[in-house]
Amino acid sequence: TWFSGECIVYDGDDRRRDAKGEEVARMCFLPRQDITVHDNWDTMGLSGTASNDFSIEGAFVPRSRGFQVIVDPPVHAWPLYKAAPLWFINHGGHAIGVARGAIDSAIEIAGNKRGWGGVFMKEVPRLQGTIAEATALVDSAAIFLYDTSWRLWQSVLNGEDDARLRGKVRLATSHAAKSSVQAVDLLHGALATSAIFNSSPLARQFRDMHVAAAHVMIGSMTFEASGRVIMGMEAGFPFF
Repeated sequence: TWFSGECIVYDGDDRRRDAKGEEVARMCFLPRQDITVHDNWDTMGLSGTASNDFSIEGAFVPRSRGFQVIVDPPVHAWPLYKAAPLWFINHGGHAIGVARGAIDSAIEIAGNKRGWGGVFMKEVPRLQGTIAEATALVDSAAIFLYDTSWRLWQSVLNGEDDARLRGKVRLATSHAAKSSVQAVDLLHGALATSAIFNSSPLARQFRDMHVAAAHVMIGSMTFEASGRVIMGMEAGFPFF
């Protein structure tokens, strides 16, 4: 029933700038009737999210229905609103969930299908090793993500501001996505033709994982920015 979107503020044809010379951008909230949704989410994976583009023409948004991202102080004291890296941990959690689902799918396929020589695939050492490696990738990434996120949450509750910890949360989020891609790719390759049919849950998990990992907020630039923060420099990338 409500949409939100960030926009650049203009004075006539010129972009408005704040006292620091930065462009003014506001997050605005609008009712559904002011929105035109464009049915263009036609992707190889995550098709169920319906992440279509939308546009707004001539709608009035009162100041009370918006805020300037990063600039305006949060109305509520909840840690989520005080530490931007916490906004993105859902990308890591989602990736871990897809990868764990892929491990479950691979185990089920291996337990029900016979491979070369009539042997159940679960008895093949190569596949056993792949399941173990995928599990290690996903579970270790999950521990890193949940531990750093919890510590950042607690530090904000205590009124602390630790730049390196914020950087590690962004790093753990992107690492969770990267590790999950690696795990799913291992499983998809090991199951071979059992994973190429659209009817296979592993095929869907492979597609969903690669689409999810394409998001810029968990891409290669976040690793570089995290490295700069850990070394005591500015991130040079948003929401650190």
